[in-house]
Amino acid sequence: MTTIVEWLLGLQNIRWQRDSPLLLQWEREVEPWVLFSLAILAAAVVGAVYVRERLSLARMIAPAAIRFLLIALVAALLCGPAVVLQRNRTEPSCVVLLVDSSQSMSRKELYRDEEFGKRAAAGAGVAQPSELNQFTRLDLARRALQQNNGAGFRAMTAKQAVQLSTFAGGMETLALAQEPARVDELLKTLGEVIPDGGASDLAAALSHTLENPLGRRLSAIVVVSDGQVTAPGNMKDAVELAQGRQVPIFAVRTGSSFVQADVELGPSKLEEAVYLHDVFSVQACVSIRGSEEPRDITVQLKDVATDANLASAQVVVDPKHGCAPVELRVKPTRIGRQRFRVEAVALPGEENLENNAEVVEIQVIDARLRILYVDAYPRYEYRYLKNALLREQTAELS
Repeated sequence: MTTIVEWLLGLQNIRWQRDSPLLLQWEREVEPWVLFSLAILAAAVVGAVYVRERLSLARMIAPAAIRFLLIALVAALLCGPAVVLQRNRTEPSCVVLLVDSSQSMSRKELYRDEEFGKRAAAGAGVAQPSELNQFTRLDLARRALQQNNGAGFRAMTAKQAVQLSTFAGGMETLALAQEPARVDELLKTLGEVIPDGGASDLAAALSHTLENPLGRRLSAIVVVSDGQVTAPGNMKDAVELAQGRQVPIFAVRTGSSFVQADVELGPSKLEEAVYLHDVFSVQACVSIRGSEEPRDITVQLKDVATDANLASAQVVVDPKHGCAPVELRVKPTRIGRQRFRVEAVALPGEENLENNAEVVEIQVIDARLRILYVDAYPRYEYRYLKNALLREQTAELS
């Protein structure tokens, strides 16, 4: 019977299995009482036709049945029948692990709250709370996720996939573990994440994850972040989008509740090359966190080779106004490639000194700028400029 139905309907290439039932569905569904009423009406009409012909009952049954079946067939066709082959396929859902890779995740800090420090140490697998300041925020989050050789990930991948993505100014997908055997690769990739992003846009990362699931059904999003957002994103829209798609968001918060004063030296700018005995300037930017009042910060420029202090400047840094610019001027005394360290003097009690200094390089050239000075007559301005240029060690005057 199955072979005949497949041949009649052209289903020879469709595999019939227990999990693929063949169903009859109607495009226009009609209430049962309507169908029953129409059947009685059709039977009455067919019966009335044959009663008028005054035929015997034996000769009347066969043609009446044929006419009744034809009427029923027309009514069924008007209801739009369709044969549907139902196939059930189960696809694993996906949990997205969204890790913050901005520069703020590279900070090391104190955990002054004793109870909070104990919980953080236990969660990250650190022996003593006093050792927490040896790890960055991202290191502590990584240790928490990698505890027991990733047992949590292995249990999770038994039923669903785990996708590792990072975000800062943009977003990047790094690994996908669809089975417990791929968890080691995911943990290795997680350990190689470098927190060097210049911005942190959590709202955009959440929206991108929800709108681009990469062909997989999202079951949850786990966000690992310190919560410091630098890009002007709309978190409300991202959360409402997740609620509309029924995707829960779980947050793994990193960082200490104690805000310590921390001076940070921004990127330094200077020329690529300069003449010997010519003055050049180094421009930098100083900011401070963990302080509500303006602070006086001393910035120094030191020679990396000799550790000699070549120049210094003092700048008032107001946390409310962001970064404060500072300029240091120095005259090189030897030729060749030279390295200088721009350093902001640490505040009392400041422990994170990695962001207080930056090394810059400049090429010092032993050459003179050749100047030909021609004037109409030896006026006062001519004599002044001539004498000034003659005293200039970086110029050769004719």
